[in-house]
Amino acid sequence: MIKMFVFDLDGTLLKKDQSFDDHTVDMIKELQNDGKKIVIATGRNYTLSYYLAEKYDIQCDMIVNNGHEIRWPNETAYTPFDKDILLQVLAIFKKYDMHLTAYGENDTKYSFYDEDKYYNEHIFMSESMRGCSVEDKKDIPLFNRAYYAKNLIQMEEVGDFENINILKIDSKSLHTESNKRCIEELKEIPNIMIASACEEYVEVIQDNAHKASAVLELAKSYGITPDEICVFGDGENDIEMLEAVKYSFAMENAKDCVKQVAKYVTDTNNNQGVLKGLMQLREMGEI
Repeated sequence: MIKMFVFDLDGTLLKKDQSFDDHTVDMIKELQNDGKKIVIATGRNYTLSYYLAEKYDIQCDMIVNNGHEIRWPNETAYTPFDKDILLQVLAIFKKYDMHLTAYGENDTKYSFYDEDKYYNEHIFMSESMRGCSVEDKKDIPLFNRAYYAKNLIQMEEVGDFENINILKIDSKSLHTESNKRCIEELKEIPNIMIASACEEYVEVIQDNAHKASAVLELAKSYGITPDEICVFGDGENDIEMLEAVKYSFAMENAKDCVKQVAKYVTDTNNNQGVLKGLMQLREMGEI
């Protein structure tokens, strides 16, 4: 019997319009009321994740920054980059003048840009990548300046990070050739994990933690085994946790490499894929 359900956000629980499906939320709350542990596991930071759980009144633990931060109700655990590795990664991103975000402890964010440039370029690139304006979506944290730039600290040089604990780094650029060269250089650095959800986006963590290690650590704290966990995901950064548990669902919108490691494939994030996966488990008698 499944005791813990773990959900990725973007491309999984979140629809393209950055909302949750109401029927899926009802099902999750039903599981929650039955005593099941609900976990959100995402590459997002805590600010952009907690807002969604609070908005839909989902009581859950959170794995954020791709497993380098675990949030229990009364405790937080961090796994930061090794400093030498961190500085190598940052130097490559700065070389290509990427729109970089380095995520620190206590929900801090660091960039080589000031707040105006950081936010304005984020909106410009988001609209270019989506092919439409996000002006009517500025109430959504991902596009809202107060949320997106919360706790942002501008850094001038790579060396400024010498005494800062960084959990995850991501970057965006519309110059896809520069992105490709950046990724090729990053691949020369040992002990890091690189994910790219699209050709404009690059995400880097150190391999000392990831979503899977965080899921297993969280489960262990509750006496839950991998055979009692179900995971839903769609991205390359979900592969390890999909492999680590007995019940795993890849979304139909996932890349083939993600579908290949999951036990089941459900519908897309825009077509109630999570709900359909949960209903399948109910029919199997696992819920």
